[in-house]
Amino acid sequence: YWPGEHSSNTWAVQINSDANAPELKGGSTAIVDMDRDASTGSMICYSKNKQVGYAKYLGDGVLENQNPNWPDRITKLKKDMAILGVVIGTMNNV
Repeated sequence: YWPGEHSSNTWAVQINSDANAPELKGGSTAIVDMDRDASTGSMICYSKNKQVGYAKYLGDGVLENQNPNWPDRITKLKKDMAILGVVIGTMNNV
């Protein structure tokens, strides 16, 4: 159950890295609405090489990891990548 507005195609997905800490911390859970379109400034969930990642969408296919200490913070969407949905919330695991 997620109390905010969301589509029936909304999923809870584990975050496995600190690439976007402190906004999205490893070990927490992202609530991802797969029916929302990415807009500039939104946090998105994407697939790359059969793995899931998260980043802020800067527009024109450009993604940015939010952790200032993360190497290669800026990424351009490539053929092997796809935006899966928009992060609409997070839950910290207790």
